[in-house]
Amino acid sequence: MPKIELPIANGFYESRSLPWSAQRLVNWYPSYAETSTLSPAVLYGIPGTTELVNTGATEFNRGAHVMKNVPYFVNGSTLYKLERSIDGNNNEVFTAVSKGTIPGSGFVSMADNGTQLCIVIPGVDGYIYNVETDTFEIISDPDFKSQGNSERVVFIDGYFVHIVAKVIFHSEFNDGLDYNALDFGFASADPDDIVSSFVLKNQLYILGRETIEVFTNVGKFPFTFQRIPGYFQSIGCFAPFSPVLFNSGMAFVGGSTNERIGVFLTNGNSYQRISTTPIEQKIQNVMDEDADEIFCWTYSEDGATFLGVNVGEFTFVYDAKSSQLSGRAIWHERASTRTSTLSTTRWRVNSLVTAYERILVGDVFSGRIGELSLDVYTEYDNIILRTLATQPLTNQGQDIFVHQMELTMNSGSTNDDVLDPKIEFRFSKNGLTYSDYRSASVGQQGDFGKRLFWRRLGRMSRFVFFEWRFSENTDPTIIKAEVLIDTA
Repeated sequence: MPKIELPIANGFYESRSLPWSAQRLVNWYPSYAETSTLSPAVLYGIPGTTELVNTGATEFNRGAHVMKNVPYFVNGSTLYKLERSIDGNNNEVFTAVSKGTIPGSGFVSMADNGTQLCIVIPGVDGYIYNVETDTFEIISDPDFKSQGNSERVVFIDGYFVHIVAKVIFHSEFNDGLDYNALDFGFASADPDDIVSSFVLKNQLYILGRETIEVFTNVGKFPFTFQRIPGYFQSIGCFAPFSPVLFNSGMAFVGGSTNERIGVFLTNGNSYQRISTTPIEQKIQNVMDEDADEIFCWTYSEDGATFLGVNVGEFTFVYDAKSSQLSGRAIWHERASTRTSTLSTTRWRVNSLVTAYERILVGDVFSGRIGELSLDVYTEYDNIILRTLATQPLTNQGQDIFVHQMELTMNSGSTNDDVLDPKIEFRFSKNGLTYSDYRSASVGQQGDFGKRLFWRRLGRMSRFVFFEWRFSENTDPTIIKAEVLIDTA
């Protein structure tokens, strides 16, 4: 009887036809080997989250920004500065200090010049917090709204640059409170509306619905920026909060005219699609309802670089390192539980910044400001529910007899809080309906040789899918999966 090692690191590839592919990878991410190892890839658990401060049960996060290595969060209707100090016992103490009122409930756009932090409520108002004078005020210069209400702000070459409709306008030099009604220009290569803006390699990217134009500082009066000839892309941005810095380029959600929506990476005058068809199908479903609900985030940790895309009730994450090593786009899902139950929603992170040698996150459900940690296996007070669903095992249309399934994990690596952690397993003969879960012990503390088996699974007609579920507060690493079959 042959023993087959199942691929476990394909990531998310759940198609519209589940019997064709029902592959999911939720709250695990693959790490591909760069030399000879026990298996081609291993699955690590996504980081858990611990609370640093909580600004209030109803103050969900609307954005975050780092200025002079200090993080700022807009939670509810308040701008908070997250301060760090050391107490008498040499322990770190974090405090959220209120700095001003930001009305509304939607996402905000933020940029800084090292002294002033500019916060824009899209289509409403703009505000400035000055770190040197510790003052907060609304942008009251009437010229600020001479072209309309700013939708987004970036900072480049001493200027706060805003966009609205088809217009680009900027502040006076190094002063986000002072504007001149003549300091404006247009993205004129195409008549499409401007959706977003971004600064990459000290160049100003203006992202329209159908095109991307690149501007540079030419020092002219009244409008300082001019489009670079030849830097024009026939692809647009569909989600205003999607552009982020990723792998030395700009990632965003968009597409070309009459082409399917996707996640793209651009650098200079070229771009590449990094999303897969199942990811694009999920994005399209949300685009039909509200593109403003789509936003992206990035971070690097433990040798991996991640690009996250929040799409409605889902969070999909592109793994640059695994994609490079495997030769194909590798995505995984992240999901959160709101209680101790096993129901999930999209990853609860609403913003992500790096400061104080930490990865800090704002929360979609509350005013919590948390820290990501690979050594934590819970999310605040809640479990992390992890799911692995493999590609189908098939025998060219013939019956398969599955005698034994073995899963290799970091057995014996549990802690005092979880004496005997268990992982659950089930299978499906059609990708639609599944057997009942059967659990196996991952091994008590120190039982490093513990092997995980599921035996006598029976006869499968033509093909079979396998799935695991794990929610214990301990190391979730999966090293490989092997199945003992008979095709006679």
